[in-house]
Amino acid sequence: MPLHLLLVEDDPTQAESLRHQLAGRHPGAEVVIAASLAAALDQLQRQNFAAVLLDLELPDSQGLDTFHAVRQAAPEAALVVITGHDDPAYAAAVAAAGAQDYLVKGSFTGDMLQRSLRAALERERLLRDLREQEARFRGVVESLGEGVVLTDFERITYVNPRMLEMTGFARQDLIGKVLAESPFFIADPDDHEQRLERRRAGMPEVWEMPLRRADYSVMWAQVHGAPVRDAEGQVVGTVAAFSDVTAQRAAERARQEAEARLRQVVAHSPAVLYALAPTPPYPVTWMSESAAGILGFAPDDFRLLPDLWSQRIHPDDVAAMPRTVERLRSGEDSWNAEYRFRHADGRWLWLTDRISVVRGGNGAPIELVGACQDVTSERQLEEMLRQAQKMEAVGRLAGGVAHDFNNLLTAIGGYSELLLMRLPADDPSRHELEEIR
Repeated sequence: MPLHLLLVEDDPTQAESLRHQLAGRHPGAEVVIAASLAAALDQLQRQNFAAVLLDLELPDSQGLDTFHAVRQAAPEAALVVITGHDDPAYAAAVAAAGAQDYLVKGSFTGDMLQRSLRAALERERLLRDLREQEARFRGVVESLGEGVVLTDFERITYVNPRMLEMTGFARQDLIGKVLAESPFFIADPDDHEQRLERRRAGMPEVWEMPLRRADYSVMWAQVHGAPVRDAEGQVVGTVAAFSDVTAQRAAERARQEAEARLRQVVAHSPAVLYALAPTPPYPVTWMSESAAGILGFAPDDFRLLPDLWSQRIHPDDVAAMPRTVERLRSGEDSWNAEYRFRHADGRWLWLTDRISVVRGGNGAPIELVGACQDVTSERQLEEMLRQAQKMEAVGRLAGGVAHDFNNLLTAIGGYSELLLMRLPADDPSRHELEEIR
């Protein structure tokens, strides 16, 4: 059976946004929008709604008069007030009038709205059943997937099986105990007293708190607290629905820690990490702060000046750069490039760049990510090595020539000695041979 919701909101933009959030989180829900009190009352005459999300400030009615008119027309519907008034006294008055929740515009997310609506529907059904029939009330509450605790402001009067299952305590461990002294209670006593005062004032509330289990482990619960009213509408106690959010909090903590580690890795990376849009002219959408130290330009420079990167590439290297469009069309997932880049101070750097394609579920590119590293020093070392190798080759060649020449000189010297030994001492040729020797 589809969920029928009436959204009473005179701001078209706000109404459409809320309807979109509700439809996205309640598949199959039918959301009807009314822009005035008259339109809302007309819709309530036409059909029954499980819940009414109500802005109290309408063109034809304002404040609690709006609320009372809708409550009279829909006594069985859950009423969630969505208003721009962030006023605790006003919220208390609305809650005392019977609102299941009070949300201030601009201060809640879609998930919070979903939880609020779900809690409002459950609380309305819970309170209605409480007034009508105790047996029916127990059947509904004990089938919930959330732990439920009822108090008379002094002691615990009821806990459902799910609450016992979540905490590990037996019913006799909890029934009759003062809530603040119950074995699962950990919250600050002063904070608890303030919440009780808000319940006495008729104000519903959502918060998170730790709970102690019977095995002394600690779990975290999201609590939807509300006042319990008697048939005359007087607040006589509290009802709280506990949802175990321990795993969600652990996952969120792990996500935050992972993000912190990633930020540290990025901050200390020797490369410039960046992301580009997957369509021409491939503007920079994100870049690591290391760009300022390596390239001489801040990340914002590249975001504000889309052509800055290409304009700083050496003209002789532009033609050899991989063409991104062709690479994407060919279905490649990554490619490398090495080129010269003009630093902000005018000197040329050698950069090695690796770009990878991030694809969506349908295989289409959704982002290009890259890592660009300064390899100028490596290039210089390679050039020095090449020069050293050249000098070594020249040295080997010169050594070989000198060796061969020395062999010739040795032969000439030897023959000169033999000739001198054969010539008489007064022979005029001896002078030339002695010069050769």
